[in-house]
Amino acid sequence: MKEQMRVFLVQSAVIWGQPHKNRNNVEELLKRKRIKDGDLIVLPELFSTGFLTAKKDLGQKKLQGILKEDTVFLSYLSKKYQCFLLGSSLGFRRGKFENLSLFFNPDGILIGKYKKIHPFSIGGEHKYFSSGSKISVFEMKAHKTLLQTAICYDLRFPEFFRSGSTKGAEIICVQANWPASRQAHWNTLLQARAIENQAWVIGVNRTGWSGSLVYAGGSQLIDPRGERRLIANKNEGVYHYDINIGSAEHCRVRFPVLKDRRPWGLFS
Repeated sequence: MKEQMRVFLVQSAVIWGQPHKNRNNVEELLKRKRIKDGDLIVLPELFSTGFLTAKKDLGQKKLQGILKEDTVFLSYLSKKYQCFLLGSSLGFRRGKFENLSLFFNPDGILIGKYKKIHPFSIGGEHKYFSSGSKISVFEMKAHKTLLQTAICYDLRFPEFFRSGSTKGAEIICVQANWPASRQAHWNTLLQARAIENQAWVIGVNRTGWSGSLVYAGGSQLIDPRGERRLIANKNEGVYHYDINIGSAEHCRVRFPVLKDRRPWGLFS
């Protein structure tokens, strides 16, 4: 029998600029679920603050403490449930924000972070957020598998995910604040990334609204063959699904598409 891991997708309604309320809300949502040792919890992008575009939005003193407070809170959750946890936070360095994914092991230890590589320039994100330069593939030693993380707009760049699959990633997590006006793109691109990379794809989106933007949730989990195994509605909640560890590798062996890939440089 294949080893299974339950994945919990936390689709929360993020309250803009209210980290304390957002953390409490996530904790309350998780209390209703039976989480076992070694499971995986995934939160949406910037779960504690939503998008900020000015230092004055929280005040300089509070802003400097967000990353530290989120790290303490996420560490507490992962240790409490003895699970892997992919969280997020808002960093601030050298006058610009940082859009971060934070990965914790079941001992509550931060074992890796990822800084969003592709700021959403159409919405002006590049003006306020600095850009990362390295993909992150995290090792889940207990399950002998690798996980790649991505943030929202990253989803539109297939070469980003190919870099992860060539490093052995079998699970892809996309944390997002993806607006309802482009929900069809969210659905299609998540499925495409699963098919292209023969990987489990976990897309966790927020719900609710922020200013004029409406978020329709639609968090989902897609298997390595591109079949949707879970798709959430627009309601706030924690959704879960059990994935088979090693099924991505099995899929790649039986239908070895990736070995036929030719490096893009050959065609330039």
